[in-house]
Amino acid sequence: MISSPLYVFYFLASTIVSRRCAPSSMRMRRLAERLRHYRERVKESYWTRASTTTSTAALPSRIPLALASSVSDVFTTSSSPATAKVTFSSPPSKYPNNHFETSSSLEKEITHSFLTSLLPPTFSSKQHGARTYRRPIIAGNWKCNPSTIQQAKSLLKEIASHASYFRNCEQEVVIFPPMAYLGLALSILKDTGIQVGCQTISSVQGDGGAYTGEVTSSMVQSMGCTYVMIGHSERRTLFGEDEDDIRAQIQAVLEQDDLKLILCVGETQEEYEFHLTSSVLRNQIHKALRGVTPQDLTDRIVIAYEPVWAIGTGNVATPSYAQEAHDVIRQTISELYNDPDLAQQVRVQYGGSVKPNTIQALMDKPSIDGALVGGASLTFDSFNRIVHQSIPSPTSSVKINTIAFTKPLL
Repeated sequence: MISSPLYVFYFLASTIVSRRCAPSSMRMRRLAERLRHYRERVKESYWTRASTTTSTAALPSRIPLALASSVSDVFTTSSSPATAKVTFSSPPSKYPNNHFETSSSLEKEITHSFLTSLLPPTFSSKQHGARTYRRPIIAGNWKCNPSTIQQAKSLLKEIASHASYFRNCEQEVVIFPPMAYLGLALSILKDTGIQVGCQTISSVQGDGGAYTGEVTSSMVQSMGCTYVMIGHSERRTLFGEDEDDIRAQIQAVLEQDDLKLILCVGETQEEYEFHLTSSVLRNQIHKALRGVTPQDLTDRIVIAYEPVWAIGTGNVATPSYAQEAHDVIRQTISELYNDPDLAQQVRVQYGGSVKPNTIQALMDKPSIDGALVGGASLTFDSFNRIVHQSIPSPTSSVKINTIAFTKPLL
């Protein structure tokens, strides 16, 4: 099935062509007819992955196979008056020559615009080089667990006993224990290669004061924490943290040297059911990153996409769904900073009932750079397996700096 936005474009394209062409122009009427016919051909075609061994390697990962070589030809040639040709995978019975050609400038303009519409908004004819490397990051969010300090100490010591691996692994590993166990975690995990983060901080500006129960960014930074988690769905829904609180927390973290943050974004069950994922993510990203510099964004901020309906439920977003949500996040960053390359440098991880048997499929998606792990981080065996399996497979190691949507988001 072809996506509804493309349906709309095909209809508009053929309508515009029909109205723009003078009734007396037989050539233009034939072009309009061919575009309409092509619209129906694509409607019936299967979408398949373009082969990376052909000249179409720089194209988005999913395009109509029938169009792969011809789109590559159109966009890699110079602007000379070369004839544009669309080749089908099998000859349409209506056009035995298996192609349509254009020669007039108006025909070229219409055909070029039509083909351009099949590509994602950020695509250009310029071939991009190898991906911008993004180090995978696995974060264990213990939430309000375990129930005693003895249990916390046992788990931390088991993790620390494998320090030789964590010190040399490709992934960045962070543990977020409850506030009461921060000092213990910092002590046991010292020099293990595992970083320790705080699950939240106060949105109150400044270094402290008469705010009972609050903890500031300067406090956790002085303890030795390197990360703070901000905007987790449970902080939003259970404790009423809004976008103003989240933005204040982000600014508080960025005021401290060497302190980084994980910004959590994601849609609720209701928003998911009403297909509002894209709108929710865009709104959260725009509000949270207001005033954040590009340098801070790439060096000190990790974004975690956590669909609220998947957290603690055992339901995991499919890798394709997660990939599309991550693409929306990158697209939003690209628009917000007017810099597609910047969007490709930001690390975006997935969080939502991540388990050892789901992590590899998620990590194989090109826009997913790690995981925010909840319940599975409370046992060493499951967390260790997730860390070991979180290296992207070789087939996904080259990430093109192009944001492609395989279908409308959800």
